[in-house]
Amino acid sequence: MILAVSYEGEEHTAGVVRLLEAEGREVVQIDMADFPMKNGLALSWSSDADARYQVKTAGQTVDLRRARVGWWRRVRPFVIAPEIKRELDVAFVQSETAQAVNGMLDALPCTWVNPREADSSAHHKPYQWEIAQQVGLRVPRTLVTSDPAEARSFIEQVGVGRVVFKAFLASTQDWCETRLVEECDVERLDLVKYAPVIFQEYIPGVDLRITVVGNRIFTAEIDAQKTRYPVDMRMVVGEAAV
Repeated sequence: MILAVSYEGEEHTAGVVRLLEAEGREVVQIDMADFPMKNGLALSWSSDADARYQVKTAGQTVDLRRARVGWWRRVRPFVIAPEIKRELDVAFVQSETAQAVNGMLDALPCTWVNPREADSSAHHKPYQWEIAQQVGLRVPRTLVTSDPAEARSFIEQVGVGRVVFKAFLASTQDWCETRLVEECDVERLDLVKYAPVIFQEYIPGVDLRITVVGNRIFTAEIDAQKTRYPVDMRMVVGEAAV
């Protein structure tokens, strides 16, 4: 059994699951947002039987301990019952759900693509830039700051129209595309004090999406330079050349 951790409607997950099922593979998909309300779980251990990690999903009960491969694709946060309103109660339910669900996933005797903790670390952009420099890759001039003065200084050095700003993570709930800094943005730089922002020298060119599986490397080129929004190919991926 292959376990896919993602959400319904995520197009990449849907495509891969469709191909796997066409090859006769058993695929079970779970959405972290379905815990603890929509997907019930029952985890059990005893000295005279194997552990069971049962989850109710898509109208069936599945023992996830049968999973031999886990695909940690794209996850959403847990959704707590709306009748739980007190802040302390919400935090408690979040914590208990995280301990149970994440503990179950960590205990599964399967190969993860990617290992969940490694995937979490790899999403941290400062860590990415550090590793990139260590292996000899060139990194554009980059600033992460919550200091408006630092942001202004960086933009002055690189130039308005030659700097992009972006969020660390783009979620389905709060999508933020990469944007070029314009004069109107310079006027709003005091807002940087509310949360760290990434400012980076804009390097025109193509996107390379590189996947490593074992010792094999798979590379795809996405060229959005001739589209209506070359700054962020995610906005115009249907127009880009692949």
